[in-house]
Amino acid sequence: MERTRSTKNGRFDNDSSPHDILEVMEPDEIYSTSALADKTDIAQRTTRKYLDTLAEQGRVEKQKPNATTAIWIRRD
Repeated sequence: MERTRSTKNGRFDNDSSPHDILEVMEPDEIYSTSALADKTDIAQRTTRKYLDTLAEQGRVEKQKPNATTAIWIRRD
């Protein structure tokens, strides 16, 4: 996914969605936020926001093996 800057404000346009994250995840595989951000070329902060949304919807499971790490698992 190629990122382009807005001509109005210079910020990157966001034409991605949580679905883009879900598409690259294989069921029952473990992923880090940064690995998914790299796979989708979506900013890490946006990736984490999308993953939190997917977790709230029950489409992915969030696990916290320690205080600073989150792992994500697609459960369908």
